[in-house]
Amino acid sequence: MKYISNLNMNQNLSSKQKSYLSVLNVIHRDHPISRADIGKKIGLTSVTISSIVTQLLEENIIKITGEGDSKGGRRPILVDLVPSAYYMAALDVGITKIIAAIIDWCGNIIRSIRIESDLTNGEEHTIHQMLSQMRKIISEIDPAIQKKIIGIGLSLPGIVDTEKGLSIHSPGTQSLSQEKDVEIAKIFENEFGIKTYIENNARSMALAEIRYGTAQNVPNTCAINIGHGIGSGVSIDGELYRGYALPSGGLGHLMVLPSGPTCYCGGRGCLESLAAGYAIAAAATRSFSMNEGALIRKLVDGRLEKVTAEVVAIAAHKGDPLAKQIIQEAGHYLGMGILSMISFINPEMVVLGGGVTKSGDLLLDGIKQTVNSHSISKRIKLPQILISELGDNSSVIGAAAIALEEILISNPDIFIKKK
Repeated sequence: MKYISNLNMNQNLSSKQKSYLSVLNVIHRDHPISRADIGKKIGLTSVTISSIVTQLLEENIIKITGEGDSKGGRRPILVDLVPSAYYMAALDVGITKIIAAIIDWCGNIIRSIRIESDLTNGEEHTIHQMLSQMRKIISEIDPAIQKKIIGIGLSLPGIVDTEKGLSIHSPGTQSLSQEKDVEIAKIFENEFGIKTYIENNARSMALAEIRYGTAQNVPNTCAINIGHGIGSGVSIDGELYRGYALPSGGLGHLMVLPSGPTCYCGGRGCLESLAAGYAIAAAATRSFSMNEGALIRKLVDGRLEKVTAEVVAIAAHKGDPLAKQIIQEAGHYLGMGILSMISFINPEMVVLGGGVTKSGDLLLDGIKQTVNSHSISKRIKLPQILISELGDNSSVIGAAAIALEEILISNPDIFIKKK
């Protein structure tokens, strides 16, 4: 796991400032923690660490939280973050919803709002909605908290350039970057005067899970966001893996059925075209014409356009045979995709999030049955496959975490301007 002391930090920082940030970063990653354990992770002397910890305590950035377990001597004093020291503002932009939140730097949501949104009305409409929700969430919190917002994180669908703050391609949404790159980070910085960072929503979810959620302390993790589309993020040694020129973790466009339906990407039989939310809804609507799925039809009053994956999940939980079959089939194809991920990466854990996971055990059983029945499962230790504990909030929490960790590395003046 990386810490600031071995990253390529701003060369204008003094050695004292670098040490300060190194200690702060370790406490942020591994709180609560003792002074001795901080030293083991970054190699600073006990005198230097004690001096910095005392300074952080005086500035009310950290606090003493109790005693750790003894390893043969005096029980160590543990220090932890003060949650109210810093806050992030964050947005998670999905195909059908936008979630805005204020999140403290421990990953706790202080306030959030959600709107249902149709992101098929063009770039201008989408950006207007995003800015509007950010203004609203900031205006609703105490002015004292407003002053402590140090960054904005945006979780976006599709392909993004995290370094340049660009939305490059949002396939199937007509919302952003269909014909040109959108300088979305700059738009937010100009509007709010706060440094803004962006990430793909699946990788945002992955970071939230390894920092605050189901995969805490699990350094090698794959997180799969199964919503209207399917995306994935990979953590290796506790750090997000982003790939080289193209984003990593494009599990949704892995071909799992060569004779399957055409995907909007142009391929056939992509995982997304078989198991994403829109694919589940499409499978249900096709069945209407075959006089099946009576409960699904009843739940939407016979209106095909109202069928969603959530409606299918509700019908499945109520015992509708067709709905159960559709969810289990989706689980089967997801299991095939996860098997490919296991073959390439062999993560310790696979965390599933997104709206489709509200199908719960019906989906999970289909996934596990496929994974466990494959020959590879008899040769290697399989990862745990779990549904996210953070639920719908995972990507917005991850967006805040992305922003905070980038600030600690690339914009440290926020923390050291008085040092």
